[in-house]
Amino acid sequence: MGENKIKTKTKMEINQSLFDKLCSRAGFGDLKPVDRSGDKPLQRQAIWYVMREQGVTFREIAEQSHRTHGTVIVGVKRFKGYLSVNNREAVQMYQNIIKVAQNEKE
Repeated sequence: MGENKIKTKTKMEINQSLFDKLCSRAGFGDLKPVDRSGDKPLQRQAIWYVMREQGVTFREIAEQSHRTHGTVIVGVKRFKGYLSVNNREAVQMYQNIIKVAQNEKE
C-alpha cells in the first residue's frame, strides 16, 4: 500500500510547454490560433525551426502548436529557405529566438 510511485517524465512532457515559452519570451504572444495575418506565420515557422534544432520531433512540435506534422515540416523548410538567402527579417527573428532559447536552458 505505501508504495512510492515515481513518475518519470517523458521527453514529450518535458518539452510540452517549450512552444508556449519560446513564443512568450520572444514577444510573439499566442501563435496557436489559426491566424495568417502579419508576421504570425513567419514567427511560428521561426519557433518551429529553433525547436527542431533543439531536437524536438515534428510530431511534438505539431502537438504543441496545434498543427499537423506536415504543416510543421513545410514551415521549417520554408524558414530554412529564408535563412539561406539571408532574409533580414527571418535572420533577426532567428537570432532573437536563439537568445531566448539559450536563456531558457540556463
